[in-house]
Amino acid sequence: MSIMTQLEFALDFTHAEVEIAHYILNHGEDVLNLSIKELAKRTYTSPATIVRLCRKLGLEGYNDFKIKYSAELQYTLTKTKRIDVNFPFGPEDNYPQIAYKLGTMSREVIEDTIKLIDFDDLRHAIELMNQYDSIDIYGNGNSMLEALSFQHKMTRIGRNVNIRTLEGEQIFFITSCNDSLLFRRNS
Repeated sequence: MSIMTQLEFALDFTHAEVEIAHYILNHGEDVLNLSIKELAKRTYTSPATIVRLCRKLGLEGYNDFKIKYSAELQYTLTKTKRIDVNFPFGPEDNYPQIAYKLGTMSREVIEDTIKLIDFDDLRHAIELMNQYDSIDIYGNGNSMLEALSFQHKMTRIGRNVNIRTLEGEQIFFITSCNDSLLFRRNS
């Protein structure tokens, strides 16, 4: 997961780390010119807190953070001409322009998704799925549509996936199963 995404989500961050994350996200490139002491002073924290945050981000320290954050910012700047997915087309766009924009958005989504994949986690998920003969999925709302798509794809490769759609049925099967692989996702 990208550094900026981790800073935005602020998962398991202390209050001080959240403040540092907000400062970094709000000041972008300016942070790259700050020493660890200057950043600590501006965020009313300590250099040790900044180092702990860097380690939570999977980095060795502040210098490693600056190098990788700089690369992310550079990538983001090169993508400034991205198509606004909320309003991708205008009334003046003709069919070839619409087709081009759809293709461009699809490529960008794929590129961004690949950058977010943690391949160790993916390998681990595959290993877990291979340990079981069947997979039960429980969900509701929009996640159920994704579950159905997953079930369809897994069925095409010969894997058994069960989807429980009724809440009472979901509770019954969850409480009665001893050794199942559960995928949980909030809507």
